[in-house]
Amino acid sequence: MLNFDPVGDFFRDNVIEPIQDTVIDPVQEAIADVQDAVTESLFDPLADAIGFDQLLSQYAPPQLVAPDGSAIDAATTALEGNVVVLIHGWQSSYETFNSLFTTLGSQYPDRQVVGLDWSALADLPGDAFEFGGFQARPDNTARAISYVAETITTQLQTLFDVTGSELTVIGHSLGSLVASEIGRLYGEVSDPLEQLVALDPAAFAKDYDLDGRGKGQFASSFFPFPGNPFAPNDKRTVKDFNTVAQESLALVVMEELNPLGGLAGDNDFAQTAHDSFLVDFPFFAGPAEKHNAVISVFDAAIAANYFNLDRDDFGIPPHTDDVYNNFGSTIGRWLPGGNSSGHEGIITANLDGTITQYQPQPLLIVEPLQLSGEATGSVENLSDGLSPADGQVSTAGEPTGDGESGPQSPVADELLDLTGMDGALAVGITLEREAAFDNLLQFYATDALGAVAGILPGEAGYEDAVRQNLLAQPILSVANGAVGQETIVLAGGTYYAPALLVKGNPADLVTVEDGLLGSDRIQRDGNVWQFEDATDFDFNDLVLTVTAINSVTATIV
Repeated sequence: MLNFDPVGDFFRDNVIEPIQDTVIDPVQEAIADVQDAVTESLFDPLADAIGFDQLLSQYAPPQLVAPDGSAIDAATTALEGNVVVLIHGWQSSYETFNSLFTTLGSQYPDRQVVGLDWSALADLPGDAFEFGGFQARPDNTARAISYVAETITTQLQTLFDVTGSELTVIGHSLGSLVASEIGRLYGEVSDPLEQLVALDPAAFAKDYDLDGRGKGQFASSFFPFPGNPFAPNDKRTVKDFNTVAQESLALVVMEELNPLGGLAGDNDFAQTAHDSFLVDFPFFAGPAEKHNAVISVFDAAIAANYFNLDRDDFGIPPHTDDVYNNFGSTIGRWLPGGNSSGHEGIITANLDGTITQYQPQPLLIVEPLQLSGEATGSVENLSDGLSPADGQVSTAGEPTGDGESGPQSPVADELLDLTGMDGALAVGITLEREAAFDNLLQFYATDALGAVAGILPGEAGYEDAVRQNLLAQPILSVANGAVGQETIVLAGGTYYAPALLVKGNPADLVTVEDGLLGSDRIQRDGNVWQFEDATDFDFNDLVLTVTAINSVTATIV
């Protein structure tokens, strides 16, 4: 699904880029010059006099902390099983993650969630120049990153015996560069890091020297000409996220018509993650507000099960890679000199973290999948391999092939009954839509009564249970006024219920429960499910038709 965005592209070419060239770039260059001058006058002489190692020793060392801030001592506390380390950024502390600590602990009780507190080092002298509420790049603080990463990696490996396959690191801003360094160090001495999440990785990511202990690291770059004898030697730069972890995910503030909106994050470096999502915030918010709000968005995404640490690829559904450029546009990304496209999805959110739309670019299958092996079932031959009495897809409580009835349920007519077939099933479908909203369709497994996690439709907590148990794939969509054909794969042996995500937002679900609550928004007629997303009750806001169900006896090719 392409986003045709000629207006956005026009503004990018005729407004944003001229502003970038004539205003933003000169300002950033001026900031860099002042930063160099401050560094040269305040920080470098001190570092040259006593050495960077000695300078670092004057500050409290980095340490692992519990959610309450207490230090984690290997002598009294074991880190067993899977471990999640939260890493704050510049001029911050572990308290940045207070809410995320709680969410991760609730969602993943079998994981130990700890913080990396390097707050004493995360504000070294020489980083204080301020411009419009946003401070200049923290070159001197960045020089401590390798030291911080080495200290914590040594503790994790030697004191706590945490292997790379057991470790997830989540970093915000400059903390995402610390996360990359931890991944690099793990890869050099043991098994690779399992998961890395970068939350609005710091701007100028590739420009920083991460290790101030090398020869010449304290010299100013005030004269950046080739061969400059004062330029730093042995500069250590950050490694791409996809090279230091088995799986990596980045969330970064989307660049926009507000030139300062995404100034604090590095959109290009975010693209080095295996998957990166642009976060689209309200237009007039400032860069610091948006930069910090990305943490809240990730918190909400974990709570809503958009991202799942227990699933491969963070539970992101099948999608098209490298679709969106930094402005969230898909048009013109192949043109020479165009803004590169390296992002897989867009999350629209408010500054409090509330997600109003989650949209990975779907991997649309315009033709049915080609399946090897024999097809052993169809919509006329489903249930347990025998034709249902009405010759259509059966529902919970209908007679099956052996003449017996299953349990009755008020929502039985809206369930898809695949209990009569085992293994992977190729389900042919068509989708239609006559709606302004970009709605999405997902499925969730139920019992014969429509219950999820033991909660029946109409009982308290049902919709939350649905949200937590939506299948990561497929996520289905179709353009307004269009008809699409796809083949999806579902596991046999269970019941499924459809859920409509209005505007792609799982906070606004249409489920089989709605009819019990007095607002029926799903209708079914044989093999056709019709959905209503608002209040006009035309039931054409998404229409799903099941056209074939075949058992897959070999792999999909």
